[in-house]
Amino acid sequence: MNKLIKLILTICLTQGIIQCSKSKVVGPNRNVSLIAVAEWDNTFKTHIFTMSPDGKNKKQLTSGQTEYWMPVWSPDGKKIAYVSRLSTGMNIHVMDADGTNPQQLTSTGTNMAPSWSPDGAKIAFAHNEPGAMPLDIWLMNADGTNKKALTTTSVIVDNNVPAWSADGQKIAFTSNRNGGQCQIWTINLIDSTFTQLTTAWFYSIIGQWIEQKVPAWSPDGKYIAYWQGVEGSNSTTNMPWNVCVMLADGTNKRLVAPGDDPSWSPDSKTIIHVWKTDCPASVSIGGISPDGSNQRLVFQTNCGFGRMSWQPVK
Repeated sequence: MNKLIKLILTICLTQGIIQCSKSKVVGPNRNVSLIAVAEWDNTFKTHIFTMSPDGKNKKQLTSGQTEYWMPVWSPDGKKIAYVSRLSTGMNIHVMDADGTNPQQLTSTGTNMAPSWSPDGAKIAFAHNEPGAMPLDIWLMNADGTNKKALTTTSVIVDNNVPAWSADGQKIAFTSNRNGGQCQIWTINLIDSTFTQLTTAWFYSIIGQWIEQKVPAWSPDGKYIAYWQGVEGSNSTTNMPWNVCVMLADGTNKRLVAPGDDPSWSPDSKTIIHVWKTDCPASVSIGGISPDGSNQRLVFQTNCGFGRMSWQPVK
């Protein structure tokens, strides 16, 4: 009888262990992600922070007199690329997710707006040579080697803010290559063809051009979010200043919320964006679904805002 009871207990315990192992979450942050954001620290310098998606658990990753902005997570969520801002120029750096092991990848000219390839092997960025004004889209390996230009412009054409597609075959970017106004374009990396996805227009009622900038490709590859409005305006003025979204082929464009600098949640279900500025106190970060529903305040951040990126969940 005792042997039978022991056998039953052994079976029950074994089954329990198996069930526990099946439901066990591996690692403390398996389903948790962080948002990297550039904002003022307590010395009014723009630095890189990470925080929970609700704005809590904030951690400062960079510090000092040099300012840093434009953080973007690597596809595996283990590194952050970002940009240093100095009077002598801007350069791209990479650090580990906890702020350690910083490495400078560029050293000459202006370098900004890094974007990782889906496999994490390359970084697209905007670059110009020392003394040159226009920016072009460049590529380099993730360690900073093998830099090369993807676009070559004249003295009046500017190409900026690359955003890589999920399949790695295209890069969306901002360009004024057609008519002098900023619009969203893509370059096909397979055949080097360019496609214009948006068209700026002159709004005669306010006497201003309505441009499109800062594309952000959704992680699932279906959408491109972008800013549309009057450059230099913000939500405290009466000028257009909106976040829009379209299908990746440029169709089905729609305005989804007032704002700027869109970025995506890892599941492609939420666009986070600058909603309104209340400087010198704070910047409101809003969230909204691609269909325009579920608009909400996500968190408040300090002024000195310099873009943000939501960590992939692996």
